[in-house]
Amino acid sequence: MKIIWLGGVFTEDALRRFLAVNQAANRWTAGLLNGLKNEGHSVYLIAHRPEPVWPKGSLLPGDSRELDPQFNGEIVRYLNIPHIRKYILKAQYRKALLSAVKNFCPDVILCYNPYYWNIASGEYTIKIFNIPWVPVILDYDDPRPDWKVFRKTLSAASGFVFLSYWGFQNCPFLQPKLHLDGGNDEWYGDIVATHTHNQNKQVLLYAGKYNKFVAVDMMAEALSRVKTQNIEIWLCGKGDSPFIKRLCDNDPRVKKLGFVSNDELHQLHQRADLFLNLRPADIDDNRMIFPSKILNYLSYGKPVVSSWTEGLSLEYRRFLQVPRDDTPESIARKIDEIFGWSQNKRYGYKKSVKSWFKASRTWRMQAKSLSNWLEKAILR
Repeated sequence: MKIIWLGGVFTEDALRRFLAVNQAANRWTAGLLNGLKNEGHSVYLIAHRPEPVWPKGSLLPGDSRELDPQFNGEIVRYLNIPHIRKYILKAQYRKALLSAVKNFCPDVILCYNPYYWNIASGEYTIKIFNIPWVPVILDYDDPRPDWKVFRKTLSAASGFVFLSYWGFQNCPFLQPKLHLDGGNDEWYGDIVATHTHNQNKQVLLYAGKYNKFVAVDMMAEALSRVKTQNIEIWLCGKGDSPFIKRLCDNDPRVKKLGFVSNDELHQLHQRADLFLNLRPADIDDNRMIFPSKILNYLSYGKPVVSSWTEGLSLEYRRFLQVPRDDTPESIARKIDEIFGWSQNKRYGYKKSVKSWFKASRTWRMQAKSLSNWLEKAILR
């Protein structure tokens, strides 16, 4: 199968240099596309580099060297001017797509999220070339009560791939749909880490952005209420927050590590004892999001303290350590509880996660699920 993917996979240098390039999205996309390649499919990328609108961001962003060289594809450049950049992106994507369709001869077009330029490009390929178009919906505004905006913008799609289990279950339209949340390259839970920090201290790791979906104020308050003292709390990710700065200033257990490379992040995951994922259920848009960091965390076989949101399928309930409610007190209490686990309990937990993960959540398995669905439901 030949697939054109509208969306980028960027180099480590681009991840480090440009705040708007999302590390988690980059890792998720690379995992799925490499899985498809390993299954024998050909993939061609068309992408632009995200950038804050000018003058805060670059006027003409994008360079072909920013695309990860393990993938064939191209970067489209655009005038990053307020109010008109989305129309420029639409034109640039269509131009690139026209050339790619003629030279690559794809069987299907997949796009990373239903952005304006992706929708316009998908509709274009169906109308002009009769090539199926399927949006892969990683996050989307809450479509309730009537999915009216979703219907208006995506009615031409040949089918839908939802990462959110709630979105998959509740989408009211007749097109074929698939639930596919994510994976990881391999199981890391049996690797023995080489510890370079104080081995007498347990470590909690949070890796991600500081934005509205995370409720940074609640996270900072929860971490400040953790009673276990002989620990370190490592915070990785782009961006800043006054709540996090205040936490770091007042609590010597907290280390803000900022952005780290994928290799560095892997080492930190190996050395951590406990992971944190907070996306409060009362933020409506979290309903249409699957937090991809969860599968990255679980691949290391260590407990994850996590909010429960409707985007998660029920099978995750067995493995996530969910606080009683989304309050700083409950979250801190759950963290203290997990820090108190015995080695036997940790081993039993890792064993159960390993069995599930290796049976269903490697990227190759997820890519096979996607390609089988495309062949049976979309390309039949």
